[in-house]
Amino acid sequence: MTVPEVGALALAAIFGAGGLQQLAGVDSMQVLAKRVDLEYGVIRVAGFFQTLGALGLVAGVFVATWIGIAAGCGLALQALLGCGAHLRVREPVLAYAPAAVLGAAALAVALTL
Repeated sequence: MTVPEVGALALAAIFGAGGLQQLAGVDSMQVLAKRVDLEYGVIRVAGFFQTLGALGLVAGVFVATWIGIAAGCGLALQALLGCGAHLRVREPVLAYAPAAVLGAAALAVALTL
């Protein structure tokens, strides 16, 4: 297994866990929705696509590389939009730094698969 494939599987675990939390409606995600001034339905939809992206990364390793490339690009775009949600309400950099780092990692994996 190559380094990008291991990275894709690690990111799939991270994005998948976050997406499932958003879908399940855990308290911390509901607090996040209020903090960034979004209805929770928007967070739930984001969680659905985040979970699909995580599955796409796994499929990119085991089924077809192009699926992982598309999923990585999609997750990078979603992370960028998440950063925008934090910026819109003028949160400090530390609030959206994890999304920025994970988005950059997803793009890097997509470009190296």
